[in-house]
Amino acid sequence: MDITAPLPNVTRTDTEPCCFSLQIEVPAEQVKKAYGQALAKVAAKVRLPGFRPGKVPTAILVKQYGKEIEAETQELLINDSFKTALGQQKDKLALQAQLDHDSISAINQDAPFTYVVKCEAEPEFTLPEYKGVKLTRAAISVTDENVEEYLGNLLDSRARLQQVERPAELGDFLKVSYNATLPEDFEVGKNGEYLVKAENSWLGLREPELLPGTMQKLVGAEVGAEVSLDVTFPEDFREADFAGKTFPYVITVLEIQAAVRPELDDELAKSCHAENVEDLKKRVRDMIHTQKTKEREEELRNTLIEAIMAQVDFPLPPTIVEYNRENVIREIVRTQQRNGVSEEKIREGIKESMDRAEQIARQRTRFRYVIDAIADAEGIKVENEELSQQVSTMAMMSRSSLKKTVREMTQSGQLMQMADSIRSTKTIDRLMELADITEE
Repeated sequence: MDITAPLPNVTRTDTEPCCFSLQIEVPAEQVKKAYGQALAKVAAKVRLPGFRPGKVPTAILVKQYGKEIEAETQELLINDSFKTALGQQKDKLALQAQLDHDSISAINQDAPFTYVVKCEAEPEFTLPEYKGVKLTRAAISVTDENVEEYLGNLLDSRARLQQVERPAELGDFLKVSYNATLPEDFEVGKNGEYLVKAENSWLGLREPELLPGTMQKLVGAEVGAEVSLDVTFPEDFREADFAGKTFPYVITVLEIQAAVRPELDDELAKSCHAENVEDLKKRVRDMIHTQKTKEREEELRNTLIEAIMAQVDFPLPPTIVEYNRENVIREIVRTQQRNGVSEEKIREGIKESMDRAEQIARQRTRFRYVIDAIADAEGIKVENEELSQQVSTMAMMSRSSLKKTVREMTQSGQLMQMADSIRSTKTIDRLMELADITEE
């Protein structure tokens, strides 16, 4: 703004926490000056027969290009006064101020020009006490049972199916034919046809069950047995046509196969890159210890964050919360879809999902402000080398050039998110260094 020009008159109205509006009034003399500038700018562009460029009479310009001149004047006035008005405020904006287009006054060279901008400010809060947070680091214990459980799972993963001549047991796989008796008016969608009838199909006597409730009913059945039973499908069953309904079934057992574990011997140990069984057990014990240590440290970091966040409660910019809420809702829906939840069930639970997303979004938003404030207080920054290393890793994973990856991540906002994540991790690392940790 011209330093000789009078400052705009600014009236602030606090509408809600973190939100305010500014009514900005530009004096009439500035309106007249801006109108003259707009008129000259439009005149330089206009080409009319019979007139040299820039020599079109003002009356003709105003008559034919009045709206364009007024729009240009408004733009000049807003651009000239907007930053000055915001500069008078102490607040740090959470996002770009929004011009209320309905509030823009008409151009009158003899009257002030007014308009309103709506703003959301970052919250002001007292930094929580983050130094010397008391924590307890639990001792790590790896029992023989932990090792045996892991080895048992390893043997299960290498088990091979083998036909057996005995009654069916839990964990077996049965080759069966089955048929359901359905009401005449019951219509089955294409996706649900496999639940009605099958020939020479495999049915596992283990979770998750193909036909709910059949596992226990088939234990003890022998080859050739015909088992009659009622199958009740749960209310949240993946195939909506069958959800909450009960139908009679006849299942014929054709073959029984059992998973036979290999022996835990030195040969198996060597296939796991160990020298022998004892060496394998030691490696498993060390691996479990490492995993438990990682889980303990993650839990300790979460406890630290909870202790710090419990000290603060402050209002948040609503648009930032809404943006984070939409992201959380998308995360919830994607997780439900991956878990096989039907679209109908997702829609039915959307109210609960939205309430949960609101709570999570507020927690995330508040955490971001607190962790950034602590990072500022501790002088924590993200070095170029740190960011470059992670971007290079992303480029390798996507089999893309570094230049292309940087461009795409910058355009999508991922680069900024990555920098924020690195800074948060470094800040929590620093908080752990500052914590008062008692070792058990």
